[in-house]
Amino acid sequence: MRAVPRARSNRAAHYDGRVADQRDGSPASSRAPILLREARREDVPEIVALLADDLLGAGREGPVDDTYVAAFGQIEADPRSRLLVAERDGRVVGTLQLTMVPGLSRHGMLRGQIEAVRVAAGQRGQQLGRRMIEWAIEVARGEGCGLLQLTSDKRRPDAIRFYESLGFTASHEGLKLPLPRVLGSWQARRPRPALMRCGDRRAEDLPASAPRGGPAGGPRRSHACVRESWVCLRWLGRASPAAG
Repeated sequence: MRAVPRARSNRAAHYDGRVADQRDGSPASSRAPILLREARREDVPEIVALLADDLLGAGREGPVDDTYVAAFGQIEADPRSRLLVAERDGRVVGTLQLTMVPGLSRHGMLRGQIEAVRVAAGQRGQQLGRRMIEWAIEVARGEGCGLLQLTSDKRRPDAIRFYESLGFTASHEGLKLPLPRVLGSWQARRPRPALMRCGDRRAEDLPASAPRGGPAGGPRRSHACVRESWVCLRWLGRASPAAG
């Protein structure tokens, strides 16, 4: 049996960004050393700003509210999750999330999932993204993961080339299925019956103002979900049999 991931540590990693920065003549303020560390609650506004500072992210994020704070609390409490920030001159200039996912496939292999990779616009082209991914690889390997994976939107070809340069391969086709927020925020919803199919809503689970459809008390279909295709990239930490 494989041991569960170790309790999270408060270790931080340092690297001196000046070596890469000096080549492009960037200002001295952007050549200060970078601190890679796990995020703290007070970092949430700056992390959300990074997530929104993107053509795709701008339409997905909103003002920082209790929903973001509650989501951070869930990540912080999960021993299998890591939320990384890159700090320079006291400012958060990069972020990514790493989650260790257990499973039975590949002989019970633990795998790492990277999400929400962002680098501040003024810090791009300075090897910061590479340093963050290298950190994720190191942490995933230390936790016993045999595979590291991520998805990247097909509208970001430069990002896909960047991940491929780090050894990730576009071996799978990733699919996304948005789930409508019938009851508002994710944290506000009551637990669903365990056997309810994805997308179904029973009458008693709907707000009083929601239109009723289908047989009384029976399931009704929520509004149609949209499936979006993404590129799924994987980084294999060791040789393993092909699998889904």
